[in-house]
Amino acid sequence: MIRSPVGLHFQIAVKLGDSTSIVSSLPESQIYPFSEPAFVAEPHIGGYQGVRQAGRAYAIQRSEDGDKIKDKRIEDPVAFVDSIERGLIPPGSPRYALRDKVITFYVDRAPYLALDDADFHPKHRGGQEDTIYTRYLPLTLSKVTDDDPFQKEQPSVGGAESPTRPIFRFSVVIRGRRTGTNEEAVYVPDELNRKIDTNVDWNTIRVPEYISGPDLWVDIEVCDCKDCETFPGQGRCRRYPPIHVTMLVADPQTAPSRARSPSIAPGSSGESSRSRTP
Repeated sequence: MIRSPVGLHFQIAVKLGDSTSIVSSLPESQIYPFSEPAFVAEPHIGGYQGVRQAGRAYAIQRSEDGDKIKDKRIEDPVAFVDSIERGLIPPGSPRYALRDKVITFYVDRAPYLALDDADFHPKHRGGQEDTIYTRYLPLTLSKVTDDDPFQKEQPSVGGAESPTRPIFRFSVVIRGRRTGTNEEAVYVPDELNRKIDTNVDWNTIRVPEYISGPDLWVDIEVCDCKDCETFPGQGRCRRYPPIHVTMLVADPQTAPSRARSPSIAPGSSGESSRSRTP
């Protein structure tokens, strides 16, 4: 049991990405404040640690007394906070009162699409939906914003360097009914299959003939990283719930007129289309 504290140690752990559950933890700091006249190195007055990996950070301070006994009531700050947020440690539990001992913050917030913008397509605001009468599906990926770009690139055109710009990576999946059947069909445009392009301004995507209407579902993912799956902590992604589009074209309609909304794919954030949260 710790008695009279004489100093503090801090430690920061980062849960990388959106759904990898990988935790990167920095070593616990030396004791501070610390000022010993016989100590050759510089004094330790405060605690500071730069965090360079994208994710949710969990910071904790632990006291140490004169007998070098540390406060170990929270061994794993990530597991502790997650347990509270999942309801595994209820408000009536004595450990619940320790929640304010852990400070959490986000390193790099995920980019987001302006789905509420009147010019965004496919429409997803106020109950409005797009209805198309050809196989050309309107798509507006230029309506993307990143409040704190994690990475930037400096493109070179004709040997001249242009100003830096944020990195955006897009993935678009179109789901519908396979023509003439009740089976689900999926189309992933190759040019939008987790490809990077910071000036993407797509106007339309052509829905292939093997996908039949009238119900289409469009999944959109936007990231501020080049290869988050291979290198967790490189950036953040946001995947939106499927957006419904009605396609009325002269195709055989042998299946029921309304299809069930497909479930969100594994790893989806499931966040609201209006959300600007991390």
